[in-house]
Amino acid sequence: MDNAITLRELRAEEMTASDVVYDRLRFARTDPSCTRMLAAFAGKDQVGLGRFIHLGPHGGVQHFELGGMWVDPLHRRSGLALRIVREMLPWKPSGATLWCTPFEDLMPLYGDCGFVAVPLEEAPPRLIERLDGCASSQDRSVLVTRFRATS
Repeated sequence: MDNAITLRELRAEEMTASDVVYDRLRFARTDPSCTRMLAAFAGKDQVGLGRFIHLGPHGGVQHFELGGMWVDPLHRRSGLALRIVREMLPWKPSGATLWCTPFEDLMPLYGDCGFVAVPLEEAPPRLIERLDGCASSQDRSVLVTRFRATS
């Protein structure tokens, strides 16, 4: 099934249409001014999403968050989420730190992509802010993870 799926980066004017999905999931709405977004399509149907958000500088380093992951239930367990994450990883600028706040039960996926759980205190303030909003709107445990460079 996954072979028929195409991935495409969305233009800024297309991003807010995806907020219909994010509203249903109780995720934060998209701010196109600081976000790149990747969508998966089966024909014309959008079946997956991921966001790459610029969190800004902290401690002399630029910080980014990979998040907003969603895969249509009919396409789950097909490897699509892994494809989306791996397609966005190269968007991380050299020297920047990449964060992710996945639901705890999805850590195997993110661990396979190079993310490791870290204490909340290591996260930049903007990520903690976003995490507070996420945690208050979700029924599942959320972790703070950081991408580690792989050799």
